[in-house]
Amino acid sequence: MSNLVLDEDQFFELKANITSPGYQTMALTGYLTKQKGGETYIAPLLPRMFYGADGNQLGASWRQNIPAAGEQVILSRSGGLPKVGEPDVYWRKVTKKEEVIAEEVKPMSLLDQFTAWWTSLPLWQQALLVIAVGGGMFGLYKVYKTWKHLPGEPLVYA
Repeated sequence: MSNLVLDEDQFFELKANITSPGYQTMALTGYLTKQKGGETYIAPLLPRMFYGADGNQLGASWRQNIPAAGEQVILSRSGGLPKVGEPDVYWRKVTKKEEVIAEEVKPMSLLDQFTAWWTSLPLWQQALLVIAVGGGMFGLYKVYKTWKHLPGEPLVYA
């Protein structure tokens, strides 16, 4: 599981393809960050920090009623809104040691994440994905001619 880290004023949208309208729960884990007096502060994400699918601010729960099916924004933030009162947000100062660790462990770029995921797949799954994404029958021929490998068969390069 990974944590989402958002700056206090950062724009954020989470889109989803809703197949069944009704009450849904989508809980985010992570932190909101802010700079104050040259120091970094973080606070855990709370539902009240986001707008739901209907555009209203969420309350104390991540659960929300999504009225329609289809692709739509189900959680969002923009320009530091919605605002949450300071007593409700649990800000804590990030220590210098934590800042050094955070600098050393940079988050992976989207391309790096995709590459890591793609290379972890067996070749036959990669082939099926290539076909599904746009190869069609011609793609099947290209993949078969290149790898000559189907599930359960030994791997033979052409």
